[in-house]
Amino acid sequence: MSFELARWTDGERVEMTMPLRIAGYDVDVAGVVNNAVYVRWLGDLRTAFMARWLSFEECLRRGLAPTLVRLEVDYRTALRMGEAVAGRLWFAQVARASALIETEIFRPADGRVCAHALQTVCFVDQRTGRPVRIPAELRSAIAT
Repeated sequence: MSFELARWTDGERVEMTMPLRIAGYDVDVAGVVNNAVYVRWLGDLRTAFMARWLSFEECLRRGLAPTLVRLEVDYRTALRMGEAVAGRLWFAQVARASALIETEIFRPADGRVCAHALQTVCFVDQRTGRPVRIPAELRSAIAT
């Protein structure tokens, strides 16, 4: 996954759009992208978004584990091998120690949203196993 392909919109909210790729192993026997692939794409998008301000590696160096605590996905339209696909991500709500990310997986050709996801995330102190405040450099970028 090449995060350099991400495009950013800095307006009312910081939004990232990034192309995604359908590989042969992503397609099931029905000829459509398997639901588990969307979950992997959501992780790729979260990692790419965060990397602009705070890399995953830097989090681990600080003893922080970026953690997905809730995931809700509405699958709306099937994607098939050969179709172009992209993801769009933004933070819908930011609390002290957690945030709600909204994400759309869509077809750039017609703009059709194929899946919509809500993801609740937090940072966990690896030593104590307890949630901690969202790091300042990321908080200032995503404050809604």
